[in-house]
Formats: sequence, structure tokens, C-alpha cells
Amino acid sequence: MTKNRTKKTKRTIKRSDRFLRVKNKSEVVYRVPVFLKKSVGMLFLSESGTLETDGRLSRAYVVDNNRIGVIEEKLKCLQIDYAFVFRKSNPVSMLLSEKMDCGYDEITKKFSDIESELQIKSMSADERMAYYCNFLQDFLGVQMNVNSYILDSDCWKQVANMEGLKISDNRILIPESCYCVLAVRKIKKNTSWKDLDNLMNDPVVKSMYIAVSGVSDRQIKESLCSEYMGIEGMASRIKRNAPELYEILQKDADADTVSGKYRRVSIYFLMQTEVEQVNEKILNFIKNAYKTGIKMERMALSEQKNIPELKRTLAMFGMTGNSQERYRMLVTEEQVQGLLNIVTEEKKQEKYDIEKMKALFYDGVNV
Repeated sequence: MTKNRTKKTKRTIKRSDRFLRVKNKSEVVYRVPVFLKKSVGMLFLSESGTLETDGRLSRAYVVDNNRIGVIEEKLKCLQIDYAFVFRKSNPVSMLLSEKMDCGYDEITKKFSDIESELQIKSMSADERMAYYCNFLQDFLGVQMNVNSYILDSDCWKQVANMEGLKISDNRILIPESCYCVLAVRKIKKNTSWKDLDNLMNDPVVKSMYIAVSGVSDRQIKESLCSEYMGIEGMASRIKRNAPELYEILQKDADADTVSGKYRRVSIYFLMQTEVEQVNEKILNFIKNAYKTGIKMERMALSEQKNIPELKRTLAMFGMTGNSQERYRMLVTEEQVQGLLNIVTEEKKQEKYDIEKMKALFYDGVNV
């Protein structure tokens, strides 16, 4: 008597679509699927969430927005690039990234040391891919259920490829609406988080990306020379308004020291609106920003004829470690602190410490 046995057919995934484990590594490291390499430039992803993209290593985190000011204060002393992504109805996400100028183990140790210092935990490999896929689903307006983003990579391949993107007049067209990316070109010295938060409250804004990176004295000098086509005519004004910057300009052109006084900052907004109203709403948004001293413009997405370049611009909102070289402002560390000095209403109330007020009131009073 033979028993009927139902054989379970095991789903096979093409080798090129799989996360393939790399041998002889100190931790579990995967070579990412070809579709992620082609679309956004990812190469390797470790089990601990360290991702190699475009010659940089990065880790991603979910952080409490009440701690961002404290985190920024500590990061400025640790000489590392970082970024924050603000998405409506989502926790704030943070990215730490480092150029691969030194070894993989050295950089990952630096990440671990920073995590210990800041008391934060990085997203795992699966969590990081889940975050990126969630961003893409929201962006493309699709829904899917994936059990494991590492083991079931073929299930979200189509979403990751962002197939069918259409560009017209610097707009990314999707069914029933369109997207634009706005980049900040210049901010006033006193621009604060409140100004950015007011812009985030606009219904057309989906996400805001703020990237902060270190800058050497040599890079500062090169940037100013490029911007002003020679600094001779500007030297007296710079000396009067920014003496520390003037000192940097007087240094040897080969000096590669980092003073820590200045940072490069990039701020981008991802916008979504109806196609018929896009020009009106974007123009109103730019005007409202200008009233607070923030100058911005719509990114020329149509000039990004190389589709992967366009996809990488969008992917940076999904914490992939991609970045834009354009629109990087040179600002002081004090300005960075003002931009990231996020104080919620609850936090404001904490300032009124009743015991401190009592001590202040009774100080010097003889009873």
C-alpha cells in the first residue's frame, strides 16, 4: 500500500537576485542582488546592517527626535558624516557614513564605538532593506508582504527596480500624481529647526533629508575660489564678516587640516502633488521658504539622463547611503546646531524645573 505524499515545491530564486554570502569575512556579509547594484549602486551588506554604496560604508538607525540635538553635539567631535531623514508619520532615521579610505574592519569598529557612545542600535540587514522597501512602496503607491527581505529578495525586486518612471519637466510622474525634489541653495545664519519644521508641515512634503559632512580647510578654499571665481575682490569682506574663514583662505592651498568650525550641509525635500497643480503648489512652497530666508529650487531631474542617477537621488530618502554632490552649503557648526535643535512641546515644559526656580528665587534672601 503506497501512501500519497504531497511534495512541497521549493521556490527557486535566480542567483543574480539573491543575497549571496561572502566567504572569509569576520562577520556575515552578503553580496547584494544585481538589481540593487544596478539601480542604486549597492555592493555589500553585512548582517549588522553595514551597507557599501558608491564607495562609502553606512549604518542606519531609528532615533528619538528629542535626542537629535544631543546626538549632533557628540557627532561633531567624532569626525563622521551623518544624515537625518524626516518622514511624516514615521520615526526619525539617522545615517552614519564613512568613505572607504581605510579598511572595512576599522570603519565598522568606528561605527560600533559611536553606537556605544550614543547608546543607539543600528538596523540589521533585514531591517535596513525593509526600511528601503517601505519607502519605495510609499513612493510608488504599492503594497506587498515580504517575510524576509534577505531570503525573499525576488519578492520586492520589481519595486526596487522602480520600473516605468516617467520624467517630464523635472517631475516624476506616477498614476494620479507626481513627485519633485527641491534642494536648498542658501540659508540665513539664524535659520532654525522651527523654519524647517514649518515647511515640513506643508501637505505637499513627503520627506526631508538633511546631510552633514566634515570639510577640510583646503576644500573650503577650493569651494570659495570656485564660487567667487577668485577671492581677491571678496577678501576684505570675508575678513570683516568671517575672520576665521579669512584665516583659512590665507593658509597653504595644500593644507588638509579640519578646523571643525565649518560643515557642509545639504537639505532636500521630496514633494508629491497633483499634476495639474504642481507648478502652483511648488511655487508657493518656494515663496514661503524664501520669507524665512531659505532659498531653494527644483532639482533638474530631467538633466539626469542616466536613469540610475535619478534612482539614486530618490533612494537617498530611503537611507541607502546615496548622496548628492550638488547643493552642498558651507555653514558654521553653530548653524548646524540651530538646524537640528529640535525641541518638542514636552521638552519645552521640562525647562521649567520647579526646584531650580525655587533656588533662584530664594538665592541671597535672608529669612
